[in-house]
Amino acid sequence: MVKNKLPADVDPVEHLDGLKRIFEKHFGGPADYPIGYMAVRFLTVRAHAYSNAWPHIKTMKKIEKMKYHFSEIQRIYGDLPVSLQSQFDEDTIQLFGRAEENQRILDMAQKEQTPDGGMSPTTTNILSNGPETSDFLDVQKKISQTVEKVADFVPRAMTEGNKKLEAWAIVHACSVICDQFSEKVTVPKAMNESGPFYRLLVDMFDHHGKSDDPVSAFKGWKESYGLLRQK
Repeated sequence: MVKNKLPADVDPVEHLDGLKRIFEKHFGGPADYPIGYMAVRFLTVRAHAYSNAWPHIKTMKKIEKMKYHFSEIQRIYGDLPVSLQSQFDEDTIQLFGRAEENQRILDMAQKEQTPDGGMSPTTTNILSNGPETSDFLDVQKKISQTVEKVADFVPRAMTEGNKKLEAWAIVHACSVICDQFSEKVTVPKAMNESGPFYRLLVDMFDHHGKSDDPVSAFKGWKESYGLLRQK
């Protein structure tokens, strides 16, 4: 996955200002083009260009670790004193707005009381899945189900491997800007060490601290992005 965060020693404001200066250089001053918009748009597109690319094995190991920790939380919760379990449940009710739902279940149960004061089978079933269960564990179960869905999604991604995703993302973000303002800088069908788009990439790679060759990065981006969009 392309990293959305800048290195710790890079100031975000200075980084944005640097992007503005690059776009001013290649597209003209603010009087001719919306330089601020172009810089912010570049950052957004770059951050999401290869958001569906990651190393499958490493990512699945992280998901499995999450699943293990959720199961551990449920086990440890079961060993806690009842009063502490109740505190977890009370806070969960407040955090997730489950108080209204629980009251509705209780009202249904009261309406279904039998003449002798007992509970009907339906009421018993409601209570067994309502206030008699832990709100905390119920939320944990729902989150665990989400983790399972994410685990199913992992293999669908384009594998990251040793691909130059960060360089390709810069190329892609530049291409989006240039397509939108094509009267000044156009995206070529093929690229060599000349032309306005090549010069733009040289400055962008330098600004991001990348030593990648713009021509190779452009070729890799063209080959990869079409496949990525089919995922």
